[in-house]
Amino acid sequence: MKKSFLLVLASTALLLSCNNNGTQFDASGTFEADETIVSSELPGKILLFNVDEGMNLAKDSIIGTVDATSIDLQQQQVEASINALNQKTASPTEQVKLLQDQLSVQQTRLDNLLHERTRIENLLRADAATGKQLDDINYQVEALKKEMVMTQQQIN
Repeated sequence: MKKSFLLVLASTALLLSCNNNGTQFDASGTFEADETIVSSELPGKILLFNVDEGMNLAKDSIIGTVDATSIDLQQQQVEASINALNQKTASPTEQVKLLQDQLSVQQTRLDNLLHERTRIENLLRADAATGKQLDDINYQVEALKKEMVMTQQQIN
């Protein structure tokens, strides 16, 4: 009896679900579609994008434009940096001339310090100067000579 009751119940449910009650569809569900991700090779602002949903597109077709001005500016900046470095390293004559001028100024300062040292030595002999004054001028002479050696090394 249980089996016949279940059979009647199942057939009634089947008949009720297939009735023609005026609806335009008799099934529902989820439809899946293939998704295609479209990306740009360069970052930037999208200026134009001519695509509508459902359009068929040919392979490698152009569907929009991207403003890549920032990338272009970065490229120009890198090229300018490379050119500036090439100019600095390609012609060291300007740097050498600057160092030679610096060495000339240092030589003039050294000549002045040597003259002052002679003067202080004479004053020290006459008890008109102190030993500290002579020590200070000797220190300045030695420091300047070391600077001149470094400048000459840079020239070489």
